[in-house]
Amino acid sequence: MVMRTAAMRQATLGSMIGATTVLGALVAALASSGVSTFVGGLLPGLWRHSSHGRTSLAAGAEPAVPARASLVLKVLTPEGPVLRTVVEQVSLPGVEGRLDILKGHAPLIAPIGIGVLRYKKDGEWLPCCIFGGYASVGNNAITVLAGDAAVGDEIPSIYDATKQLDEATHALANAGTKYEKLQAKDELKKSSARLQAATLLAGKK
Repeated sequence: MVMRTAAMRQATLGSMIGATTVLGALVAALASSGVSTFVGGLLPGLWRHSSHGRTSLAAGAEPAVPARASLVLKVLTPEGPVLRTVVEQVSLPGVEGRLDILKGHAPLIAPIGIGVLRYKKDGEWLPCCIFGGYASVGNNAITVLAGDAAVGDEIPSIYDATKQLDEATHALANAGTKYEKLQAKDELKKSSARLQAATLLAGKK
């Protein structure tokens, strides 16, 4: 019954977002890696986030939930889990504005733009760059399916992020075709997100 319920959840999500290219790729990648219950409940995956970036957990291990924490946050990409931790609050870069999630939030599935996902852990706000995707909220768990993401040491320094932003701005100014302009705009958004994340991290050092 549990396996059947999990399969139904996956099928429902797939039917809702199957027309979206990035989500189709994510679902296919996750399915091929044996992850079949990435929405709803806790992912039995093998990853957690540390101050040094992406680190693995022993099979079946679960992070301890501090008293103040009330949400489980998971960020998944086609390459695998990027972030899995317990948090107090999450602020998502929605396509029409930021989405703030607290304990007891109503279930939802929402598109996520290119930007910085901020999560509050142990009283501090931490960043995770999200480069487009979807977020699922339910049962005090937040699952983000992203085309790509950057967290921890994958986020560049302010110096490097500023350099990347300058290069992206120059590329947009010199873009010729419509396709080149669209690509340059996306890269500009990604560079801006990296700089925001780097600034947030730098303020904690």
